Amino acid sequence: MANQQTRRDYIVPGPIDPELLRLQSQHRSEGIWTGTMEHEVLTCRRQGNILHADIDDRIIPHLHDSGFIGIARLGFFPLDWHLISAFVERWRPEIHTFMMPIGECTISLQDVGIITGLPIHGSAVTGMSRAEWPEVCELLLGARPPPEMIRGHTLKLSWLTDEFGAIPHEADDLTVLWHARAFILRLIGSIFPDKTNSRVNLMFLPLLEDLRQAATYSWGGACLAFLYRELCRVAVTEAKEISGPLFILQIWAWERFKIISPSIRDPSAPHDAPLGARWSRARQITEVTTHVLQQIRYNLDRMRPEDITWEPYNEELLDELPDMCIQGRPIWKAVVPLICFHIIEWHQPDRVMRQFGLAQPIPRRPMQTDELHEITLRFSESNWAHHHATYINRWNRREHYIVQGQEMAQPLHHHSEYMEWYRRVARRWISISGAAIGCVEDAIEDCLLKLQNPSTENVAEVKRTLRKMMIALEEESRLCQMPPPQSAPQATTFNDELEEDQPINYRQHPVRPASPPDDALPPPVAFHPYCITSAPDHSDPIPSAPALSDPAHYTGWMATPSMPGPSAPWMSYQTQMQNRSTFDFTESQQPQTPFGGLFAPFGRPSSIGPSQYTSGQFSGYGSEQYFAPYHSGALGHIPSAAGLFGYHEQSAVHYTAGGESSGQHQGQASQPKDAQGHPAEHQEGGEHRVLRPRRHIRRPGCGT
Repeated sequence: MANQQTRRDYIVPGPIDPELLRLQSQHRSEGIWTGTMEHEVLTCRRQGNILHADIDDRIIPHLHDSGFIGIARLGFFPLDWHLISAFVERWRPEIHTFMMPIGECTISLQDVGIITGLPIHGSAVTGMSRAEWPEVCELLLGARPPPEMIRGHTLKLSWLTDEFGAIPHEADDLTVLWHARAFILRLIGSIFPDKTNSRVNLMFLPLLEDLRQAATYSWGGACLAFLYRELCRVAVTEAKEISGPLFILQIWAWERFKIISPSIRDPSAPHDAPLGARWSRARQITEVTTHVLQQIRYNLDRMRPEDITWEPYNEELLDELPDMCIQGRPIWKAVVPLICFHIIEWHQPDRVMRQFGLAQPIPRRPMQTDELHEITLRFSESNWAHHHATYINRWNRREHYIVQGQEMAQPLHHHSEYMEWYRRVARRWISISGAAIGCVEDAIEDCLLKLQNPSTENVAEVKRTLRKMMIALEEESRLCQMPPPQSAPQATTFNDELEEDQPINYRQHPVRPASPPDDALPPPVAFHPYCITSAPDHSDPIPSAPALSDPAHYTGWMATPSMPGPSAPWMSYQTQMQNRSTFDFTESQQPQTPFGGLFAPFGRPSSIGPSQYTSGQFSGYGSEQYFAPYHSGALGHIPSAAGLFGYHEQSAVHYTAGGESSGQHQGQASQPKDAQGHPAEHQEGGEHRVLRPRRHIRRPGCGT
């Protein structure tokens, strides 16, 4: 848009105080605001084949023992790349929350436990990231992968699929255990994928040696740490792809933001699966926008306080869920580091207390540091339990870091202490269109407050604010570019009333009742250039428009720029009454107008007979033109004009709208007519060649 840069100068999406969002200059939202990443949709990598697989009944007890039965029964649904991209734009790596116009919100341990059913309240998922992986696979899986299937510390998922397909009917308990471990490892590959989305990290395999012991790990906490890390990585880079447990983000958004969520066929909670399983039955064709990034972004920019559900999991719903979903309830509000081997990401529910039904205070400083984001598996360190001992100790004492607060008696209003603070430090809007309306709303409120004390200084400030509002809405021209007065032309009046006792044929246009006065000008007519051609065997140029000295002359023949060919000669248009006997083109009461007329067709006045009526007399300046204004395709019963009008070599010839010459060549006799007054057939050797017009034969039922 032409005025976009100016709008940016007057619109402040935030933050006003940059102390909290120290990475704003590198953030994805900055690229969207400047226009460099406005249409970038992230490619969401996902390994979901295992979610389509049938589960053998013999491994279900092992899935229960390990704590992975919930994720195995979650089901499959397609990812909405546009929705995920819209939320990545609002993710803040500094504080691990999404910044919305109405406050912060985030994915918490509560959401992961309820959506996936993974264990939350358990030991940190950590250990060694280096080992002799072929030997470990042979010990725990009963098969040794080929060397080409292992790269570094990752294993090809296709090998697991091929090697551990259907369990043999005669398989013993150890073989079933190997298949159970392989199935769980494939589930882990769908939750913690690598960049290629086709491999699984083998550092998780030693934790599956004892499946009962595996259930004591906080797989939900590790899953959330992995998701946080991916969101942080993509939010501050120009990355094109994102991976990880993105289904958690999508279900979380559907649960809380009804303006972007599809409807559910069966909203009841499943009894043998986590809550996220009900979204696999969601309808994708809904009344809300999906799969359109710009619209989802705008919807989030314009969201109101009532558009978010702060507490989607009420007590009645929690009572219906299986125990695996509420296993981590004691630590849902713990401010602790989330651990997944090399990944350390802080969980800060103190910033989103409204998600737990508590009043929101101004939060303390964030716990996450930039150094933690820089730790990757490429570090020389392999014993992550030792390297992150401090954070693991904090996690082990997680019950001592539970956030306490007062119950939220009423929603936060716009001028609460928290919201006043939040508007100073937050990036509330992402799109320019959403920010423009939001800024105007704030400016209107500011003007109303200033006008309560209408001092000279306040009035001047209101004027400046109003100007900013108009610029934000791209309506500055109303203030700065006042055009001269522009009056509307006088409307043309028509007599649309029907005569009394006038029969109406509803298949045709109504008849105009009264004849115009002698000095009335008929509507102007534009003739198409392709209907004006030079006479055969002549090459005289088409004359230019003559000077009209008589104001009674009306220019009714004008060039049509949209049509090909030379410009049409201009004609002077005069009116007169004539008494003559000729073929009456209007006898069928069909409205008459030349093909391409600028005005609506007009019918023959009923008070004038076929031999006397008002006709426009066209006077051609110059010779050697055929005039063919009528076209049978436009009027239905009017014959084509080719050869209809007379052609004369020397003098100008006057043609009437009826098609008869009103002037004669000097020394020539008038055109012969038959007994009925129609032009006679062409005579051999005659000066004129006039064809008899064909009468239109009405076909029953054709509508013409």
